[in-house]
Amino acid sequence: MKNLTDRQKKRIFISIAAFLPLIVITLVMRRPFYYALIFYFLAFLVTLALYFPNYLAVWANLNYIRGNTEKARRLLKSAVDRNTKSPVAHLNYSILLVRDGDGANALKVLEKALALKPKLITEKNIRLTMGSCYWVMKDIDGAIDVYEDMLKRYDYVNAHVLTSLGYMYFLRGDAEKALETTNKALEDSPEYGAAWDNLGQIRYASGDTDEAKRAFETAVSHKADLADSNYYLGLIAEQQNDTEKAREYFTAARGCKLSALNTVTRDQIEEKYAAYSTE
Repeated sequence: MKNLTDRQKKRIFISIAAFLPLIVITLVMRRPFYYALIFYFLAFLVTLALYFPNYLAVWANLNYIRGNTEKARRLLKSAVDRNTKSPVAHLNYSILLVRDGDGANALKVLEKALALKPKLITEKNIRLTMGSCYWVMKDIDGAIDVYEDMLKRYDYVNAHVLTSLGYMYFLRGDAEKALETTNKALEDSPEYGAAWDNLGQIRYASGDTDEAKRAFETAVSHKADLADSNYYLGLIAEQQNDTEKAREYFTAARGCKLSALNTVTRDQIEEKYAAYSTE
């Protein structure tokens, strides 16, 4: 018992305590065994009623993981509205809201998630998503504040945080910081496609088309369904009068999923696709 954690000791105590009513009912009170079964069934119903939002959150999170987005959205909303104690359910629901462009409501959900004192990895993802909320709300400085606070708050942040911060610097017009931060992301995760996309957009904006092309090509080699990288590769091919390549990249971009977090819009992609489509 000395080597057990407090949580493990608590679970053992609860497991033992769960059998006490059975012993009391069948031996002490000398009642038939089915009395105990009735007791446990009633206890199950009470527990289900008390913890239903948490059970709902588990089911919602499973659907989210499996990619059943619409079902997950309904279940997550219901769990959050019922005040589930699952920080992960709050996080997953907020991510769906952000992808829809609803940064304001997503931020409220994330603030509730932080109040639940999540585990460190979940806490980091909550703060990362908070930055995305400010981004879709067009508050670039707010997003930068969140990401910079993460750099101070934690000993380590992953390439996703660095890439997001780098892009915010880029949007604010600070190309030097954007490049420096994006390179740090690539040092951390050399195969992270979004960071290569960042680098491509920084180079493209500075007029360095060759370096931009190499960065975007590297991005799609690691993650083929990056709409932004495919779109910019199409623009570069268009500038180089390579009609076939332009058509190929704009078609690829059209097949990618888009959200409010993308840097290109569906209308932009459709316009280019229509210009090069042979249909």
